[in-house]
Amino acid sequence: MTVKHLRDFYRKDPEGFYILLISEEELSKVCEVEGLRVEKAGPKFVVKTKSRACLDKLLRKLGKLP
Repeated sequence: MTVKHLRDFYRKDPEGFYILLISEEELSKVCEVEGLRVEKAGPKFVVKTKSRACLDKLLRKLGKLP
């Protein structure tokens, strides 16, 4: 994964949350990470967190970070 792709993960929304879209299969891994807000958005789920450390932990669990 290149730095350009990592920058996409580390962008914040206007409210200051890091946002990640995940599928229903990935949702079971999300439940193990504290400090997250999960909202259903059609067939996907929106995961929000204010903490970059929580986002890193989540990305590792999903296999998107080494």
